[in-house]
Amino acid sequence: MGPDNTHVVGGAVRFLDYEWAGFRDGALDVAYVLLTYPDCTEDGHATELDVAIVEAWRSEVVRLWPRLADDVALRRHVTTAKLAWLTLATYWALDLDAGSRVDAGHLDSLPAWSNAELAARWDRLAAADPRVHDFAAAAADRVRAL
Repeated sequence: MGPDNTHVVGGAVRFLDYEWAGFRDGALDVAYVLLTYPDCTEDGHATELDVAIVEAWRSEVVRLWPRLADDVALRRHVTTAKLAWLTLATYWALDLDAGSRVDAGHLDSLPAWSNAELAARWDRLAAADPRVHDFAAAAADRVRAL
């Protein structure tokens, strides 16, 4: 799910496009939105928008995953999903194994993230969560060095 599939309507965030929802963790959707929207808006990153996006997503999924009503569980889950996306995107950016894109029909349609975009996204993750700060900051530095 990317910014094109996320719409703010009347002060509420609406998520569309769940083609992967049947076989993976739904937190990857909200993580992808959080990682990519700052590069798709004139205003860039806004902490308030991060909160609004996560809260809108949580309001939709908490019935399926009641433990996400807990703020700590929610933060851990979303951070883990961001780590998963960034790790996979970094692996793809290194182009070590083009065959790793299993669902070529869908995954090849995802825009490739440049090293600068990857580094900026790792930096935002480092700033967002002190538990992963050192790892994410080091990843950003390594990506910038490529």
